Amino acid sequence: MFSEGASLDRLIQIYEADRRMRHTMLSIIEVIEVRLKSMLAYFHCEKYGPTGYLDINNFYCVHKNKINIKVVDNYLYITRKAASQKNAMTDSEPFIKHHKEKKNDILPFWVYVEILTLSNSR
Repeated sequence: MFSEGASLDRLIQIYEADRRMRHTMLSIIEVIEVRLKSMLAYFHCEKYGPTGYLDINNFYCVHKNKINIKVVDNYLYITRKAASQKNAMTDSEPFIKHHKEKKNDILPFWVYVEILTLSNSR
C-alpha cells in the first residue's frame, strides 16, 4: 500500500509544509482583498457619494438603449446579499448598529464594502 521509503515522519513534514503554505497564501489574499475593497469604496464614493450605490443609474446597465439584464440581476443579487449580511451582523458589529439606529438604516457604501467579501459578487 505504501510507497517504498514512505514514513509517518515524511507524511507529517509534507502536511506541515502544506499547512504553512496555505496559511501564508490566505494571509496574502486577505491583504489583497482588504486593499481592493478599500480602493473600490474610495473611488465609488468619490464619484457617486456615500449612498450612490442605491441609484441603479450609477451602474452601466443600459447599452445602445437596451437594458443589460445581467448587470441589473447582479446589482439586485449583491444588494440583497448585503441587506442579509447587514441584518445578520447588526448585533455583533457596532458600526452597523450605529447606522441602523442613527442614520435611518442607510449604510454608506464603505460599510457595505466592509461586510461583503469579494466572493459575494458574481
